[in-house]
Amino acid sequence: MAQHDLYAVLGVSPGASIDEIKAAFRKQALKHHPDTNPEAGKAGLARFHQVQEAYAVLRDAGKRAQYDGMRAAGFSPADLDSSGSSGNETPWGQPSNADFDAFVDEWWKKMSEEFSDYEERQFARERMNAERRATAAAWQWEKEQAQLNKGRAQRLKHRTENARMKRHATILRRFWPTHAGFAAGDALCLGFFLAGAAGIALSWRTHLHELAQKQEQQREHGQPVPPDAKVAAAAAQPS
Repeated sequence: MAQHDLYAVLGVSPGASIDEIKAAFRKQALKHHPDTNPEAGKAGLARFHQVQEAYAVLRDAGKRAQYDGMRAAGFSPADLDSSGSSGNETPWGQPSNADFDAFVDEWWKKMSEEFSDYEERQFARERMNAERRATAAAWQWEKEQAQLNKGRAQRLKHRTENARMKRHATILRRFWPTHAGFAAGDALCLGFFLAGAAGIALSWRTHLHELAQKQEQQREHGQPVPPDAKVAAAAAQPS
């Protein structure tokens, strides 16, 4: 047996729980296993066997109690190494090489399977998260595109309405000319209107004058004058 402290090999305190010891063993075994650390050579292999030995003792309550009692009594790792055990037995009655190798191989196989399952679960989880992120990104993109399309539609509607109003204004200006001041065309129209009104007034005045003369002649001859004729004659009298 090598001269080393089993707790120090696993990197735990003497008061560590069994779960802490298991976790420390897995960490150290993975670190020093020849398959994962081939560059370490014989020194790495020796360290790996120390980790095996430490875990085999400390995971067993009876063997751990015996080891703790010997440590408390002041025995050093060297004393424990020379405590009279045979070449194939440790001081705790445990095989030192063959059984350890078989145990660790079995543990390594189980751990590899668990790690493979973990990788598959991790991959599935990452793929699910990636799909969720992609779905969220696609939904956000569609939402933004809908907002952009809505804005474009509103701007197009405004431009169309403005163009239609401009066309209507152009047509109205074409058929209904408007000017800021009193143009010659306006004066001409007003002149025609006044001339027409004067002509009508003159025509009525001449007609009423003739009617008044006729009534006057009727009175001279003693003929009765209709009431309407009297009103017309009064209107024809110059003021």
